[in-house]
Amino acid sequence: MTKKIQVEGNPNLYRDKYSGAILNCNIEEMKLAKIKRSEKQKIQSLEEKIYNLETNILELQDLIKNIVQENKK
Repeated sequence: MTKKIQVEGNPNLYRDKYSGAILNCNIEEMKLAKIKRSEKQKIQSLEEKIYNLETNILELQDLIKNIVQENKK
């Protein structure tokens, strides 16, 4: 007895007979989706690092301005 029923009109999709979940059985599509997800996480991590660097630079600029003002007094 088979647990998967092919979705009409798409040879790569199957419905699990017991849970009703749609399963993609195309391994290449799954590999590509995994790569895209990984790339998205890397980009998100880099964006966070850039934001933190920008924040640190602004803080350093403020500190330098304060030091320069203190020395002018």
